[in-house]
Amino acid sequence: MNFEIFVLGTSGMMPLPNRNLTSAMIRREGELFLFDCGEGTQISLKKLNLKWKRIHSIFISHMHADHVTGLPGILMLSSQVDRDTPLTLYGPSRLKEYVDANRRILDIYINYEIIVKTVEEGIILEEEEYLVKAFELNHTKPCFGYVFEEKKRPGEFHPEVAEGLGIPMGPMWGVLQKGGTVTLEDGRVIRPSDVMGELREGRKFGYV
Repeated sequence: MNFEIFVLGTSGMMPLPNRNLTSAMIRREGELFLFDCGEGTQISLKKLNLKWKRIHSIFISHMHADHVTGLPGILMLSSQVDRDTPLTLYGPSRLKEYVDANRRILDIYINYEIIVKTVEEGIILEEEEYLVKAFELNHTKPCFGYVFEEKKRPGEFHPEVAEGLGIPMGPMWGVLQKGGTVTLEDGRVIRPSDVMGELREGRKFGYV
């Protein structure tokens, strides 16, 4: 299962010739998750051929300029690539004010829904296979770190065990691999634990 981490910028306060301002990204199964959006983030995305349209969520740590000045451009260009799905932004309480002010003053055309959610500690995003947690950091402004965490994944499927139990290759194998139980013609009930290894820990990415 694809899980890649891209460091888009590591400079603080001001960009350097070979270092953009703070930003990082996860690519998981084709979806992109952006953490902070400093000046120059668009350039890094372009160099790495990462598609604006595939950004699922953006997580902002705090409202200092070197962490958010790239955001208006990302929002505008997402319209130009015909984004047709909502984009959710997570961050401190003033993030919505910042987004709304930029849209109004710069007259940014947006053809998709932007959802801004104010962050508190705890789970802020949860899907079937992963979740994102926020936690407070000590800084001069309200500031949050984030942990992107995959949930535990099914263990390895053992086809030789399945065959030994008389489970025919085909749909039943798929049911077991997805966590379901199957009943054989002789009435035996086979559970995933009978043919699969222990659950595997998911991968984690922490952004501080």
